[in-house]
Amino acid sequence: MNESALELIDVSVRRGATNVVRGVSFALHEGESMAVLGRNGAGKTTLAHAIAGVLPFANGTLRLEGADVGSSKAHDRAARGIALVPEDRKLFSHMTVEENLILGGHQDKWWWGGPAKSVLEPVWEVFPALTRLRERKAGTLSGGEQQMVAIGRALVSRPKVLILDEPSSGLSPTAVEGLLERLAALRAGSLSILLFEQSVDVGFDLCDRIALLSLGELIVDGDAREVAASELFREALFGTTADDYMPSEGRTSVALEARS
Repeated sequence: MNESALELIDVSVRRGATNVVRGVSFALHEGESMAVLGRNGAGKTTLAHAIAGVLPFANGTLRLEGADVGSSKAHDRAARGIALVPEDRKLFSHMTVEENLILGGHQDKWWWGGPAKSVLEPVWEVFPALTRLRERKAGTLSGGEQQMVAIGRALVSRPKVLILDEPSSGLSPTAVEGLLERLAALRAGSLSILLFEQSVDVGFDLCDRIALLSLGELIVDGDAREVAASELFREALFGTTADDYMPSEGRTSVALEARS
């Protein structure tokens, strides 16, 4: 296994007086894709935002390629290689697709000179559909198209770790399928992907490693097939069978929230 791209050690995060995330530890290796699954309220978004520096840690350690970045600001973590694609995408609706993508290149100091076209090329390669939409206003795009722009913007920063917070949220099954195909292409390189998802299918279809976050605590973490077969994972999903969560064509879509 390659060295750790990202490592969390005993991380806890508070929102007001509430300890939303408690004692989470795991290591994400270079080129690895890992899904953190959980219901609404499990602490997924809180943990994603804390790793990206949007929220502070109550305690714990965060290392990026061995360096402690837990006290760094969000923009510093972004410059060092942590990119967050938030659930609500945070696009500028009045700006074009290309203008939104340009914002991902902040560390290259494009602000006054415009984008280096060669740096945008990888985005067109991953999301070729965006090439015909480059002059469209982001606010006029479909949900699936907006999600491609949000991910593309993150890729422009040339991240080492790509954090995706509920990328399938609000998308049609067709849009989710297309998005998964594009994300699967990213796994071929050295990019490490950390996916926070409510959809069990999306997690298993994209990632080889699965973790389950429940009430702010990481209760399962391991190889996807081993996790799917584990009694603890099945119990957490209210008695469903392991076969329901094995990656297979045509499997019925299942979301954790539907089990609550």
